[in-house]
Amino acid sequence: CGPQSAGKSSVIRRISGVALPEASTLCTRIATMVQMRRASDSAIRVTLLGPGGETLSDESFDDPKDVQAAVKRAQLTALARSPGKEFVDDHIVQVKVCGKDRPNVTLVDLPGFHTANDDDTKTVNAMVQRYVEMPGTLALHVIKGDQDYGSMLGNDFMRKVPTQDTPRVTVLTHCDKLDHA
Repeated sequence: CGPQSAGKSSVIRRISGVALPEASTLCTRIATMVQMRRASDSAIRVTLLGPGGETLSDESFDDPKDVQAAVKRAQLTALARSPGKEFVDDHIVQVKVCGKDRPNVTLVDLPGFHTANDDDTKTVNAMVQRYVEMPGTLALHVIKGDQDYGSMLGNDFMRKVPTQDTPRVTVLTHCDKLDHA
């Protein structure tokens, strides 16, 4: 979790090798779960799950380069099914990547915290809260290294989550933009 445009999707790409849609503006609008599993055969599948776990779309690929476009299509489908919403909390994009060299780990890309004080902010905060409180969660708190840590969006949110329940690692991004003077 972290502020909007902090580089959360980029961090997940670097860890998993799976490219998700990335942009310097609003990008992740629904939870995107990247499930990596060790298996003898390689397989890649992108599934959009709707309310109640209903399968709304399901695509299989051989080439990891196809994942980014499939995730974008799934996000657009979820948004189209939720008119008037900027963020959708009752759908999930599930990316399952299997292979001999894959660890058994699941990463979840979530929408970022933003400054508006509206229903979208409440939706995002509730979504992040739901995933952060899941048993076995290690929260990656992704923040821009070129901004003041104390004033970063999401810090107050993360401070309220007990560390004994949800351990966390803070990941600094955008460090190449630091002023070295």
